[in-house]
Amino acid sequence: MIPITRFSGVDVLGEREICEGSETILEVDGEYESYEWNTGSTEKSIKVKEAGIYEVTVKTKGGCTFTTGVNVRMKPCT
Repeated sequence: MIPITRFSGVDVLGEREICEGSETILEVDGEYESYEWNTGSTEKSIKVKEAGIYEVTVKTKGGCTFTTGVNVRMKPCT
């Protein structure tokens, strides 16, 4: 996987463009105390099947929080 977004030191790995009908997995690179995606998931990674902006907020063991967003787009595939 390649880093697709970098903000505040938080990397999210996964594909930004997926074929209609397929999926990708977005995963936070690194270990944090907690994860909270705008999908409601509190896991380190999420499975994405739709286009949209996916944001994750992570909390460090020291209590700092960082948020980053990823824009996933659909592309036509034959």
